[in-house]
Amino acid sequence: PPLISGDPRITLLMLRSLSLLLLHSSLHSRPTPSRLLTSAASSGALGGRAHGTVSAVLEIVGPIELLFPAFEARLYVRLVRRCARGALAAGAAAAAHAHIVKRGFASDMLVSNVLLDSYAKGGSLAAGRQLFDEMPHRDVVSWCTVISAHVSRGIFVEAIGLFKDLLSSDQVKPNRFVISSVLNACARSGVMELGLMVHALVVKSGLGVDRFVEVGLVDMYAKCGNMGDAFRLFNKIPMKSSVAWNAMIYGFVENSCFVEAAELFQDMHKNN
Repeated sequence: PPLISGDPRITLLMLRSLSLLLLHSSLHSRPTPSRLLTSAASSGALGGRAHGTVSAVLEIVGPIELLFPAFEARLYVRLVRRCARGALAAGAAAAAHAHIVKRGFASDMLVSNVLLDSYAKGGSLAAGRQLFDEMPHRDVVSWCTVISAHVSRGIFVEAIGLFKDLLSSDQVKPNRFVISSVLNACARSGVMELGLMVHALVVKSGLGVDRFVEVGLVDMYAKCGNMGDAFRLFNKIPMKSSVAWNAMIYGFVENSCFVEAAELFQDMHKNN
């Protein structure tokens, strides 16, 4: 197809892309789509628009596609990761999502996972859940992202339900990050029955020696009022971090065990 379009707006955007191509050529670097896109997101090539936003960068992607029609979906991974730093602009993740679907990369798991993370960080939980439900394939990163997003927003019942769906799928095994998120949901919701099930899963899978899971179990039992099991698990931790000490002391205080909390505080200082 001809490089110069009859549409003045498209011609202008293509000239911006070509300016980036010439810039990289002058610097003796290979003008790949990823490098062009990085320059578009961080330089003044967007004509004074807010640098680094998905909506703005997408305007320059089209012309780049004409210059490099055979690039891979990894370009969109770089795009979304770069532009999702900090708070997302309104509609930015949705704009990237629409473009990804249009280009036929929606089935790429890595692209979907990065986009799912962007929705979670931007607070678009409903859109993220819809994307998750529509994913043809999911890995442990997909499950961990959507579960932790629900936990961070205080939607504990839904997070626990997602974890049950993960276990019933028999396709992905939960890792320590998934377990930690679910234990956090159990602790904050006070649902110790599921916490007991998660604890059994931890023992069976051998994740009990992980420091995140260890503290998560202590915190879960303490917040559910079972101080006996909480303290028993705390004593089994070989190398106690400050997070573990704080979780146990806080658990004693929350359950009105003030003497035990004071004694444990003294023990913490004795152990440096």
